[in-house]
Amino acid sequence: MKKYCCVAVGILLTNLAWCQTSQTDSAHQLNQVFIKGLRATNLNSASVIQTLSTTDLLSRQGSTMAEVLQENTPIFIRNYGSGGLATASFRGSNAYHTPVIWNGINIQNPMNGQIDFSSIPVFLSDEISLQYGGNGGVWGSGAMAGLLFINSAVSTNQKLKVELLASAFDYGVFQQGAKVSFNYKKLFSSTKLFSNTGDNSFMYRYRAQDFYQKNAHLNDKGFQQVLAYQANAKNTITGLFWYNESDKQIAPSLNAAFNNANQKDKNARAAITWNNKTTKHSNEVKLAYYYDEIFYSSYDIPQSLSRSNTFNLTGEHQIIFNSQNSIHFGINNWLAFANVDGYDQQVNQNRLAGFVYYKLGIKKIKMQQQFGLRSELVNEKFIPLMPSYYMQLPLVKNILFKINIARTYRLPTFNDLYWKNGGNINLQPEQGWSSDCAFSYAKNNDKWNYDITLSVFYRNTENYIQWIPINAAIFSPINIGNVNARGIEVIAKTTVQTSEKSSIKGSYLGSFLQAVDQNNDLQLIFTPRIKHVFNILFLYKSLTLKYNHIYTGVSFTKSDHSEWNDDFDIGNFVVSKSFALNQQNKLNLQVAVNNVWDKSYLVMPDRPMPLRNYQFTIQYTLN
Repeated sequence: MKKYCCVAVGILLTNLAWCQTSQTDSAHQLNQVFIKGLRATNLNSASVIQTLSTTDLLSRQGSTMAEVLQENTPIFIRNYGSGGLATASFRGSNAYHTPVIWNGINIQNPMNGQIDFSSIPVFLSDEISLQYGGNGGVWGSGAMAGLLFINSAVSTNQKLKVELLASAFDYGVFQQGAKVSFNYKKLFSSTKLFSNTGDNSFMYRYRAQDFYQKNAHLNDKGFQQVLAYQANAKNTITGLFWYNESDKQIAPSLNAAFNNANQKDKNARAAITWNNKTTKHSNEVKLAYYYDEIFYSSYDIPQSLSRSNTFNLTGEHQIIFNSQNSIHFGINNWLAFANVDGYDQQVNQNRLAGFVYYKLGIKKIKMQQQFGLRSELVNEKFIPLMPSYYMQLPLVKNILFKINIARTYRLPTFNDLYWKNGGNINLQPEQGWSSDCAFSYAKNNDKWNYDITLSVFYRNTENYIQWIPINAAIFSPINIGNVNARGIEVIAKTTVQTSEKSSIKGSYLGSFLQAVDQNNDLQLIFTPRIKHVFNILFLYKSLTLKYNHIYTGVSFTKSDHSEWNDDFDIGNFVVSKSFALNQQNKLNLQVAVNNVWDKSYLVMPDRPMPLRNYQFTIQYTLN
């Protein structure tokens, strides 16, 4: 890590030096855009797309992606305790049913199919958005229930912007971050550094007694670099790099003996993209590489090293015939290799896919439609064709109706197939259909704005893969049969302008779902049927008060429903105040009281969550 830190610090200092030069330069500036990629920009048509607001992100700048998603979306975060593994469950799905798209690149780990949101600081993200529902035709394997997009800003109108962050929890966790971005002639650069370290000795309650978490030290650090060069009005080249490493003690569960478990992760992601855009045509060529490493050790397992290398090459072209008709097609080659102590040998997988999407609008009734088809060859074997259809139609004034239907699939991960004493080489890919429809109502005026989206969804998955116990020591994955998920989601937001200097914002996000194993007609484990989220913010000049309340229903922890985690509701309160030191310098102070009602609760079995705790954050901005 030392050599990566030296490189990052060097880039950061170079950026600052260049920025001083660029302040007096009136040369060409890039437009304000986010790095999304051609597919994410043109083809992410879905019944429900949620983009987290700037206020949502600013209120959790010193926290991780796990917290901001839990407090601002209807999805369920499977959290194994502060600093522990945290994954997302969209609409009753598992972590590997939710691809994470970073600046247009799917960064799912090919070994286990997961992304740990507890290791991603909110400070690294300029934009976070979520797409609800399946989209296998656009994004391929795993896009069965939803997608999460983490996007970086390519450019700003400012010549120089510097942000410094320091945040501390009262249980001994400290986060630091730094950002420097600038324009110099045709070049844009953004550098971000972060670290998240500490003992993580939070207090929890078990059997009416309070304890401090032990053996839970964490040490996360890393950096991101974005470089964009606009050669002319039509051509842009973008380079991306993200490195992070994590060293965590894994605390034993409540009823387990200490086994000195430790996990060290390393992730390196790099990409270079060429974009060409004219009035009628858009082209994109993207080459990406990512490296994932997991080193685990404990008394039970002296050491286990897992490493993977993934290459991803994509070429896409869009033709715009007129305002109502366009076609988008592309080809993608994904190749991954893995060397894992838990496998008998090195393994690899090659996926070659082609996709085509046609957009058709009917101007008279303002209807928009999108027809799609994807074909994919996996290790020289074709998977079934993946069709999709999307339609958007205004019904009456301010009411919009959307519908989305897509075939979906998920290939087994390397761990599913090749793990010693448990892997199942005969697993079939999961496949099925995802469908949803949504009604959106929005109204804006000078004093009161509100936006309500009500969606209904249904997803069927055949050959659902689940790990089951073979004996007391060995688990193995099998295709258990069919799983059906159905439900209703509500996303409602409002803003009331109470005066020229003050406003009140409120939101409600609700999920009501059934995800049932057709073999026993029971709800899937770790899948609560209900989640409610309430947020209310009061803004007065530079002062912000926010209260967040979350209710999560019962989640079963055994497939026969003989054991479960009780339902729980928790509250979080944040107060922040900004100080304008002068026209270019701003200071923001923030105090958060998490779990303000001091509730004892479990999200995952025998993994306690912190009682009431406090977080202090200071952020400096030079703009």
